[in-house]
This record gives sequence, C-alpha cells and structure tokens, in this order.
Amino acid sequence: MVEVLGETPVCKQLNYTARFDWGYEGVEQVGAASDMIVIIDVLSFSTCVDIVTGRGGIVYPYQVKEESAVAFAKQKAALLAGKRGEPISLSPACLKMVPMGSRMVLPSPNGSTCTLLAKKTGAKVIAACLAKCIIRRQIHTTAERICDGYCLR
Repeated sequence: MVEVLGETPVCKQLNYTARFDWGYEGVEQVGAASDMIVIIDVLSFSTCVDIVTGRGGIVYPYQVKEESAVAFAKQKAALLAGKRGEPISLSPACLKMVPMGSRMVLPSPNGSTCTLLAKKTGAKVIAACLAKCIIRRQIHTTAERICDGYCLR
C-alpha cells in the first residue's frame, strides 16, 4: 500500500510482519508501527558495533562528534571514536585494537542517528552488519540478549 503524504510517497507495508525502509524518515515512518528495528548501515556504524560488542564492549550511539559528544563520553566513562586517521576512529581496523570490554561512543551521522531515532519509537533496536547476511537467524537467536541492553544503550 502506498500513501502519498504531500510530495513524498510512504510505503506503510502494513500487511507484512517485516517492513523495510531507509534513512531518517524510514525509521520514523516504519518504526512507529514496529516492535523491533534492525539498523543495517552499510557504511561503518554496524561494522563498528559488531567489532566493539564482539570484543565484550558496549556501544553508545551519538549523532555527531562535537563538544557535547566529548561530555557524553566522559559521563559514560567511554572512549570517543573520531574520524579516520585519529587514534580511535570509525575504522574497523582501528577498533580491533581497542581494549577488550571497552565502552565506546560512536558518533555517526547515519547509523547512530538512525539508531537514536529508532530508540525514540519505543521499539527494540538491533544493529546488524549487511556483510554478515545471516541477519534473520541472528535476530531470532540473539535478539533477547541484545535487546536486554547488552549492545546498544
């Protein structure tokens, strides 16, 4: 079903148990009617979440790296990822070098922003890596562990 709101077509996909969309508007539109939202960011965010949590860490998504991100990282006693080339960055190779069990603030204009918007809907939020393409099975087998606050806070 496609409904036109202003100039923008919105696919509500109400007849399906799984709905797909992209970007900020997609999270808000589809997320409002969802119990669980899976963020699949094909850039760095989801891969970084996978690496940090796979090493026993905790990820705190943050929209942008600015002074408020520095204060947020201090409040959470977490490392703050920066741009590629900085000592700690959104580079997957860099994150493989951070200590096991690290708490990490990941500022990302795409993945983190969508994750924070998804959290506002009240749905459970999971970050998944497109590269792992076993997303459906991972959702069923790990959703409870992840949704109980293990990965994203």
